[in-house]
Amino acid sequence: MKVLFITLPCRGWEGKPGKLPFPHTGVGYLVAYLKQKGIESRILDTSLDFANYQTNIREAVQKHSPDLVGITIYSNIVNEARDAAAEIRKNTQAPIVVGGPHISVTNKEFLELTGVEFGIMRDGEVPLYKLATALAKGGRDAEFSRIP
Repeated sequence: MKVLFITLPCRGWEGKPGKLPFPHTGVGYLVAYLKQKGIESRILDTSLDFANYQTNIREAVQKHSPDLVGITIYSNIVNEARDAAAEIRKNTQAPIVVGGPHISVTNKEFLELTGVEFGIMRDGEVPLYKLATALAKGGRDAEFSRIP
């Protein structure tokens, strides 16, 4: 099982997407937890070169061939997240899982609007691990429904 995390830019007070001022701690926790469990994980920080994020997503997906792609979503970058999910979908059939504050507040809304397969609300380490292991075993809907 290989997981690729896509981090998006932050939106400053001027309203433009920009570089994250520090590494994304939440995604760092997810990667560390999955690595402890033997799941290969990588991060693509699209905020470092957001003007070329579509190309960077395509190249990362081709290079790493993930089995699962994760995106953390904040409400102020939901449009960028929607576009990133569409770009991911163009380049892989790997399932997409989203998490973060926006999903925790809006529940299934983003999934219904984008066709993203999975969403994790609140703390994601354990549910993400359960999702990855279920997918690695060929997962069935009944298995997925037991994952918070």
